[in-house]
Amino acid sequence: IYTYAICARSIKYIILNKGGKTLSIITNHVLKKKSKLNLPVGMVKCTADRRDNRGIYLPLKIENRSFYYLVNKSGTFLNLKLFDYTTR
Repeated sequence: IYTYAICARSIKYIILNKGGKTLSIITNHVLKKKSKLNLPVGMVKCTADRRDNRGIYLPLKIENRSFYYLVNKSGTFLNLKLFDYTTR
């Protein structure tokens, strides 16, 4: 159960959709139908600083959802300023 929960909450991709009002979040969920979330940008908040040296994950809080989603800090951020702006 622990492995299932970690995979379901680990984020593989964050995509800012055309128009800049919605995000697509792709997780490593075992069931592929449940691996994609389309959300308004305002529903997603990052509760930690990307440049902070503590920990290896960034917790993302999504409104109306239990728990946090996790982004690996050692991953590739193609546009750092855009990530910081959209998840604050």
